[in-house]
Amino acid sequence: MTAYYRWVVVTLTLLFPVYFSAAAVTAAPAQQSEEQIRQQARDTAIAASKLYGSQPAVLLQEPPRSYIDWGAVLRTNGSVLVVRSNSMAAQLGLQQGDVVQQVDDLVLTEVGLDAVLGYLESLEHQQQVTLQVLRQQQSITLSGPAQATLIPGWRLIVDHQFNELNLTTNQSKVCGRISVFQQPPAAHDLYAVLITRINNRSIDAQTAVVQLSPGTYQIELMELIASKDFRRYRQQPRTQTFSLEVAANTTYHLGAQYPLAVIDDNSHDWLPKVWKRTQRQCTAQ
Repeated sequence: MTAYYRWVVVTLTLLFPVYFSAAAVTAAPAQQSEEQIRQQARDTAIAASKLYGSQPAVLLQEPPRSYIDWGAVLRTNGSVLVVRSNSMAAQLGLQQGDVVQQVDDLVLTEVGLDAVLGYLESLEHQQQVTLQVLRQQQSITLSGPAQATLIPGWRLIVDHQFNELNLTTNQSKVCGRISVFQQPPAAHDLYAVLITRINNRSIDAQTAVVQLSPGTYQIELMELIASKDFRRYRQQPRTQTFSLEVAANTTYHLGAQYPLAVIDDNSHDWLPKVWKRTQRQCTAQ
């Protein structure tokens, strides 16, 4: 069953533990754009729907987690081969060629490298740690707070039935669906649309899926082509109407087709498009 994340159906929340200071936590290597996050939420919702399709609603969640980015490669004798920049080891002042002899109360020659690395990974954020290091035949002390990288918690609620408009007739026991929920593939010159009218009935812009009795319908779509050039050079109508024969137990995924390569050719208009058909049971309520 198709799941809807648009509008208020799926709630994706980042949960930060109270004992972390946002300013002190090491940032992730790269921040994702809002559209990437929305797309991942949409893909997760669809995958959850396929996995839990028989359930009316599904809650998926992961708690906040953190890990210590030690960031140094050591030989078994403690000699440092590599120190990655911006890692905890680099912030403590560890350098290539150093020999780590002791970490807090753990002497490397007594407990072994695995025990020392395991201890470093178990440190809490901002916990003080002290290293005894041999550098150019001189013993030095390095100390500072452990820096943890935070993985935010998340909660995803997938509701399978919400926002599905039922326009079936009383006489019909089966139905089909038209859907604008899934994002069409832009690589095929396909773009998102809204359903604005079916026959003579106006449709709320928030409606992602409509149930219809089998038959022929006049469907009006509003294009959402994401191109500044399309808006600048063309005087296209935002809406277009096309005829669609709806069959039982079939979902028609709708979009707008427009090749941006011909944007300077006024003879080309965008076209309503059924870009995918899927088989899915539909029983009129």
